[in-house]
Amino acid sequence: MVPELSITAGWELGPCSDSYQPSISSILASGATFAADKASLFKHEGVARDAGRYEAWLKKNYTSTQTSSGTRRLLAEGRRLLNADAQPRAAASSFARVVTIDAQNDRDWLLLATALLRIPKDKQKGSERYSIPVNASGAAYLAYHRASQDQARANALTVLAEALVRRSYWRPALDAYKYSLKLSDVDQARKAYEQLRAERGFRVVNYRVENETASPRLCVEFSETLKGGKTDFAKFISVNGKDPENVNAEGNNLCIGGFKHGRRFQVDVRSGLPARIDDQLAKSSQLTIYVRDRSPAVRFAGRVYVLPSRGQAGIPIVSINAEEIAFKIYRIGDRSLVGAVARGTVGNKLRSWDVRELRDRTGQQLYSGKLSVRKELNKEITTALPVDKALPKMRPGVYAISASAVGAKNASDQLATQWFVVSDLGLTSLNGRDGIHVFVRSLDTASPVANASVKLVARNNEVLATGATNAQGYAKFDGALGNGEGGLAPAMLIAEGPNGDYSYLDVSQAAFDLTDRGVKGRASPGPIDAYMYTERGVYRPSEEVNVTSLVRDRDGAAAGVPVTMVVLRPDGVEDARHSLKDQGIGGRFRTIYLSSGAMTGTWRVNLHTDVKADPVATVGFLVEDFVPERLAMELKPIDKSLTPGSPWKLGIKGRFLYGPPAADLALEGEVIVRASQKDVIGYPGFKFGHSDERIDPVREALSSAGRTNAEGLAEIPLQMPKVKRTARPLEARVVVRMLEPSGRSIERSIKLPVRTTIPRIGIKPQFDRKTLSDNSEAAFEIVGLDQKGKQVAMTGLQWDLVRLERKWQW
Repeated sequence: MVPELSITAGWELGPCSDSYQPSISSILASGATFAADKASLFKHEGVARDAGRYEAWLKKNYTSTQTSSGTRRLLAEGRRLLNADAQPRAAASSFARVVTIDAQNDRDWLLLATALLRIPKDKQKGSERYSIPVNASGAAYLAYHRASQDQARANALTVLAEALVRRSYWRPALDAYKYSLKLSDVDQARKAYEQLRAERGFRVVNYRVENETASPRLCVEFSETLKGGKTDFAKFISVNGKDPENVNAEGNNLCIGGFKHGRRFQVDVRSGLPARIDDQLAKSSQLTIYVRDRSPAVRFAGRVYVLPSRGQAGIPIVSINAEEIAFKIYRIGDRSLVGAVARGTVGNKLRSWDVRELRDRTGQQLYSGKLSVRKELNKEITTALPVDKALPKMRPGVYAISASAVGAKNASDQLATQWFVVSDLGLTSLNGRDGIHVFVRSLDTASPVANASVKLVARNNEVLATGATNAQGYAKFDGALGNGEGGLAPAMLIAEGPNGDYSYLDVSQAAFDLTDRGVKGRASPGPIDAYMYTERGVYRPSEEVNVTSLVRDRDGAAAGVPVTMVVLRPDGVEDARHSLKDQGIGGRFRTIYLSSGAMTGTWRVNLHTDVKADPVATVGFLVEDFVPERLAMELKPIDKSLTPGSPWKLGIKGRFLYGPPAADLALEGEVIVRASQKDVIGYPGFKFGHSDERIDPVREALSSAGRTNAEGLAEIPLQMPKVKRTARPLEARVVVRMLEPSGRSIERSIKLPVRTTIPRIGIKPQFDRKTLSDNSEAAFEIVGLDQKGKQVAMTGLQWDLVRLERKWQW
């Protein structure tokens, strides 16, 4: 037998690694009995899968019938090959045979992992660069989870960390080292951990200066996602020795504002800055940055612009650090407009190839010139681009301007684009079954424009119809034109005024939607409208369904209109068809008789004036073989609140609705714990915990609900599910189901507050409104609660007043 030695043995440097490996004596060492909670174990799903595959492969390829003495010989041979003979590949083969004999021995798995890591690299076996570290991490992972002593687990985690480093699994390797050091703080392991943490841990990896905006900022990139919530990152940052103006965490970037163009800054990122994972910045970083002046650039305020047809016609253009702007004006004619809109050219930014397409095929270039503008360093200067001077006479069509700053880098690829029309005409269209309604009004006076020419153009560029507006600025196209399909579907309305004004409206896009404003409306009903209803929504087979309908035309009751009622089963098959005669002022009534074998599901009744057309009204009803509830159940909590970790019981009383108790019936259910919006009992108006803290609902089934006794009574023991440590108020919803002998169940639930077992601080505003006027007083009341929820005195409290700035991107 190999004696168990103390872990004080030294470390041996492996031939295939630049970091330290444990010696055979330390691998065989034992320590204190492992007493950690299972929840604190190191776990990694990917490595666990690799371990499972490697163990299965070993069992398949290393079958052995060795006795205990043969196993000892294999172990001794493996140790000799690993240390004295320096043949780790042969040693790994011996240890692989050993673990197939006794797969639960953690020391054998660790010996295998160590031997695998000592195998030197072989250029002739390129696949081993991947397979050996994978197998070594699997063996070390199995050694860790099958060990029963702290020191053995610490040794396994150290070897596992080395294997994970070989696999470039930096974060899991760091975690393995951390768990190992918690079990046994060995100097060599700590040195390896600190070195890996400095090279691959949570650290600053890059930074960028965003100088092209009016308010430049510095974004520092970290190797991990930053901690969320209400973390105050400003205390970890200083700019020229002062606090930063604003700091925003965006994923793994920390963006700092308050810089000025053309200046140099010293930015300190202090150690301790937290990541979302359980890690902090190990060392401070100093960044010396220079914020460059903004590059020369131009942009327009919007994508589409309507120039007035009368008065000075200028389009605003914004320039930055530019003294001269080069611009060109293009025009898309009336007959090319539909195609350009369909391709998405109109309204979008022009790129260099779009400009060539516009100039050579779909449109024409009308003007090319330059405009001198005022320059103020890094300031945005708005100048009116004089379109009327460049093009004194405008022809009907859509225009585009492409502009760039003279002298800017890659100016041809950074074209500012502005689409515009010169018009006083504003178009509105309404599409209904009776036709397409067009309204033309003056943009200047909002008065109707009479005698304006209006064209309806199809997708294939064919003119479907033409018309002119009346004195009210109104024109109408026949409803059939709006029902075209394919190339004949309506695409655009084009209007030309009597004074040469030109405007267009893309009718192929979705109509202006007001549903998000609480206004939906209904589709236009057409010449005949109908309303149909049943006396209830759910029926059983063999019952009667009474259907009533009211049919109306534009003049009122549609008494003479023939109406057909079609009844459809849930599978869409027609079940019946009935012709209905008027029974007075457009009303019609019909009884539908369901058979005893009627299909369950949603049935539909359609009302037609023409069976080949769409129905004018539809109503649905549900057919279900349902039975009303026969049980009643009451829930009586023994205590009015729940405490995590404490036993709790719920009293249940059940009875049949016809009298007798619900005896010997099975019970089941669950407990759902979530954040509560209610105040803490006894402290109305006080807010506890972080307001933006996310608390996901936690659900746990009632594992021992049991059955009711002869009197229909039961007491269910409840165990609170584990919830995150929080100061916010919580509530538990207890759901209980009582099962009938037939298998059906009834469900009842109650909500109970959850006692928080940590000290808490509550804040209550002493003002009613969330917004205070200038020079007013913002007073708050503070209360401290102990673990039992009782008010206690607290000392050493600190408070911060944080100003939140919201910047909206429209």
